[in-house]
Amino acid sequence: MGGDRVLRPSLGLQPHPARHALEGGEPAGGGRAHRARSGPGGAQAVTGASSLPDSPLADLLAHALTYPEAWEDHPWGETVVKVRQKIFVFLGRDGAAGCHVTVKLPRSGPFALDMANCAPTGYGLGRAGWITATFGAGDDVPLDLLQAWIKESYQAVAPKKLAARLDDRAPV
Repeated sequence: MGGDRVLRPSLGLQPHPARHALEGGEPAGGGRAHRARSGPGGAQAVTGASSLPDSPLADLLAHALTYPEAWEDHPWGETVVKVRQKIFVFLGRDGAAGCHVTVKLPRSGPFALDMANCAPTGYGLGRAGWITATFGAGDDVPLDLLQAWIKESYQAVAPKKLAARLDDRAPV
């Protein structure tokens, strides 16, 4: 997680599932998988182990789950983190152990789009400020930058009262 990680460009992007999920809708073809009932404060608990062991995605997942009322879900077989019923980060694996991270970046989106491995998210989500960063199997993943983007995405998606609670926390 040090600042010495380098962002290297990668080829190709994987589009993400339907837009309605970002608004709390059910995935096509069935209900949410691997989810238990609400926990304290309305947060959701997930049954079973994370689908992202021993990877930069596992570190990003652990980071995203530190936010108020954040919980892991697995619609479409992909790992996402939600606040209440809204997704604020997609974490996925691509072929040959590459990965992608999708976040909503209303402030730093133009900066992100200048990077070779970032592009507007498919399915029309890019028009709403969603950006997908894709990394190949040998690429260094800039965890510090992606953690900052996850925070920005949380603040963009979470209810204002929850997002305001981040100001009371120590820097991440």
